[in-house]
Amino acid sequence: MEKILLLVHPMLGGLATLSALWVFVDTLNVCEANQSRIKNVSILCALLMWLTYFLGGIGIWFIMQRTKQLSMRGPGLSAM
Repeated sequence: MEKILLLVHPMLGGLATLSALWVFVDTLNVCEANQSRIKNVSILCALLMWLTYFLGGIGIWFIMQRTKQLSMRGPGLSAM
């Protein structure tokens, strides 16, 4: 589970960055034809940013729980 979250978090962050760039480029050439596309991609960008934030927080929680379990075992058994 931890490895999947560690992969999904940066992937969603990269997609959010690309969609934000897409919105920026589309707003440079605003016309009647691309206004709905700008709105839809803006919503997609916001959703990707929130998913990145949320899944990153869950990933940190899982990693911290695993680290706490390993540190509670003691120095001799943590390598097992």
